[in-house]
Amino acid sequence: MDSHVQCRYHQCAMLKSIITKVNTVPSIFVHGHTASGKTLCIKRVLDQQELPHVLIHCAEFYTQKLIYEHILTQLNRTNQPAGKCEDMNSFVRLLHQTLKHERYTNTTAYLVFERAEKLRSLPANVLPALLRLKELSQSQVCVILESEIPWENFRQFPTGYREPITLHFSPYSKDDLIEILSSLVPDDTDKDFYTNYCHLIVNVFFTITRNLRELKYLANMNFKKYCEPVNTGAVAATNHRALWKAIEPQLKTAINSIYLHEMSSSQWEKVQAEDEGAIKLTDCNLKQSVELPYFSKYLLIAAYLASYNPAKSDRKFFVKNCGRLRKQTLTKNPDKTSNQIIGPKQFQLDRLMAIFYSIVEGKVMPTTHLYTQISNLVSLQLLATVSGESQFDSPKYKCLATLEFIQSVSRTVEFQILHYLHDFN
Repeated sequence: MDSHVQCRYHQCAMLKSIITKVNTVPSIFVHGHTASGKTLCIKRVLDQQELPHVLIHCAEFYTQKLIYEHILTQLNRTNQPAGKCEDMNSFVRLLHQTLKHERYTNTTAYLVFERAEKLRSLPANVLPALLRLKELSQSQVCVILESEIPWENFRQFPTGYREPITLHFSPYSKDDLIEILSSLVPDDTDKDFYTNYCHLIVNVFFTITRNLRELKYLANMNFKKYCEPVNTGAVAATNHRALWKAIEPQLKTAINSIYLHEMSSSQWEKVQAEDEGAIKLTDCNLKQSVELPYFSKYLLIAAYLASYNPAKSDRKFFVKNCGRLRKQTLTKNPDKTSNQIIGPKQFQLDRLMAIFYSIVEGKVMPTTHLYTQISNLVSLQLLATVSGESQFDSPKYKCLATLEFIQSVSRTVEFQILHYLHDFN
């Protein structure tokens, strides 16, 4: 089997020279943008050489215990739990015992950590120990870290890290993307016709995204519309200009929803099949299908609570063991208008983050990534920025999402939003 991956011949050759049956390299660091072929290349080389390996996705296995037990279970080639292993010392000892088995004689076992940047949130000794795992366990084992960020961002301390061999996956060029997309030609489709279509898709969206997954999604979703003039006989398959004119309005619409995946391909086809204006997605239905990152969901829920709950009720809902509240605090005025009718009120960033840390599961460190997600919510028009009286004021926001949409988001993280709304308690 050819170990090379399309448009990644140099990287595959480098990996093949490093990843060998008897390896002397303790650790390898592979980095590059998302959907740049990192995992595919690593798996292809390992499978081609039939080397024992374990894949660990650090977003799925997010604690020491989960990581260690998953590795030991996979190396033991059994579906039974490997036993209790909660710290690095126990893991090193059990790993040494496991790799003494005859199946690992004269061969190197490879541990591949996807999304390795999440290892930085674990105790400080985990990452340095993994880089020295071969030395600590006195076994033939190699650790491969795969990440979207460069190695410089992994150094939490100036010393204590064994420098791994680094390999960078550069972003795909325009020609690379066209070559990869063109190789995915559907059945019963002329290759030249589909290649021209891929040229069109890449030229339109290349300045917006180079993410191969997104371009595949866009190519699949719009291809049926591109073929319609040819299937009806209105346009010849070789008339590229007429085909562009026919699909141009749809591609302009797709540009505004890139990365959001606001509808599936079947929903998109249904919309296009109807007369323009005969079927319209409401703002609520459109936003209900938007995919948000995990912490963005909690930030949006916290923003809604801050917009529709009075600030004096935060102690009641979000402070544990706060003691007995005064009777007038718990008594609701029946004549007072519901906050749902009045609409969202503005709130400061500090209050938003305080509610977020109260409702989110697990310990979350304040990072720039969280504040970036707030900006993303503003760009999605789920939050609105409210200017303060001066530039020295703390940023103020207002939640624009509806209760129905917030309930939909809350269900995905199993959060009971109505239990924390002042109007419903």
